[in-house]
Amino acid sequence: MMNLCEALATQWVTVRMEIEGAFIYENLLAARRGDAWLGSTEIQLLSDSWILGEYTDPPYEYLNTVTGSSGTQVNPVIVLRVHYHWKHAWPSGEWKTDAKRYHKGWIDDEAAALASLILGIRIQCGAKTRDFRPSDPVQGRPCYIRNSNVMGFPIKTKPILPSHKNTVNLSDLERIHTIELLSPEQSIALVKAARLYQQALWLAEVDAADAWLSMVSAIETAASCWKAEQQSSMDELRSCFSDLYIFLSKFNNHELLEGTAEILKGKNRIKNKFVNFLINFLPSAPPLRPPGGFQLQWDSEFFRPAFAKVYEHRSRALHDGIAFPLPMTEPPEKHDEHWAAPTERPGGIATSNGIAVWNHEDCPMLLNTFAYIVRKALLSWWNSIQNKDVLH
Repeated sequence: MMNLCEALATQWVTVRMEIEGAFIYENLLAARRGDAWLGSTEIQLLSDSWILGEYTDPPYEYLNTVTGSSGTQVNPVIVLRVHYHWKHAWPSGEWKTDAKRYHKGWIDDEAAALASLILGIRIQCGAKTRDFRPSDPVQGRPCYIRNSNVMGFPIKTKPILPSHKNTVNLSDLERIHTIELLSPEQSIALVKAARLYQQALWLAEVDAADAWLSMVSAIETAASCWKAEQQSSMDELRSCFSDLYIFLSKFNNHELLEGTAEILKGKNRIKNKFVNFLINFLPSAPPLRPPGGFQLQWDSEFFRPAFAKVYEHRSRALHDGIAFPLPMTEPPEKHDEHWAAPTERPGGIATSNGIAVWNHEDCPMLLNTFAYIVRKALLSWWNSIQNKDVLH
């Protein structure tokens, strides 16, 4: 017996048709246009968080299984029901590489990723368990298609991202339907950024260094779809070449500083775009924080060089094979049970593991802190692009 995807394939046209936006976006627009219902699928969503409420506004519904979190493993706490209205076409004719929408997933993966971003919790697609078809007299036919791509999830006594296991309400997912207000290009950037964020949350407890890379890539993806106001050459030197700026400032020669800034202007645009995006959408400090000596200075003066340093670590990891510094991959600590929140940055002056040494001036924050900033910045950017023209 064919599963729903195979059944839908028989209805898809075989001529080449451009896919304008993300899959979840195109399907939502098709539903809003009143296009015919083609069928539905139910998929288990796995999480280690506690789920309240439901969200039931087609074409995407998030149903509470009332399973809850056992505290020791992930469970199928949500059932995602996707109603298909979009007649996606298989490409044919002249085959040219076109992977700008590729993120290793389909509509259900996009719906799970956006839910993970909105709620700020770990969510991954599990098995497909039920199909609904217009011609089938059965009201939902059971099936089981296991998601073989789900990574095992280790349980730790000291998690890397403790703030991402929460009690959340699915009614907050109403925000997902605002993607119809975006341009096609913006929907693609948002979904890909959400997928990277989602994967980073899941990966963090397995390999925090690689999770750092995914978090940085999530911001890069959104920043590439965002046009910031042009910086002055001096601001660019300060944010993108912070070490050089500090060195030249010691000579108290403004002409030398300005001349260097003009020469280097635009030479590091990718890093500059990353830093500018985060500064522009920098969230307020978390409501709960550790004592003063263990929290960050929460302003752009601190974060500009800090984000630049994060990007330098990302570049070394990708181009030199030097992993993110060990202190930035450690769990946040509560040194006293009465603390309102754990540490936001590595403690002390330096860390050594017998193989390498890291001065904590080069390790500006913990992954748990950066994950908070990434999520809030992406959500703020999402708010800013609703009902606006393409920004790039």
